[in-house]
Amino acid sequence: PEAGLPERASLIRAFRAYASAQGLQADWGAVEEAPMETLVNALSAGCPFNAPEKQALLEAPTLAGRAETLIALLEIGGSGGEGG
Repeated sequence: PEAGLPERASLIRAFRAYASAQGLQADWGAVEEAPMETLVNALSAGCPFNAPEKQALLEAPTLAGRAETLIALLEIGGSGGEGG
């Protein structure tokens, strides 16, 4: 695994809250078993983020940076906030 990656549990916890808040369905078995890189990239591409949020994910220079940005976006969306 890449050094500096956030904890997998943090990502999954944030995604569970996000999915619940957004009314999304997920294959939780696949989420739990996917390699971290696959999970970060799939959620970055598949979650219904707005254009600036997607751009922030695309511009992250490392997988760790993308993961941290993804967790932040999921936490915002999972808290019922509309970013801002």
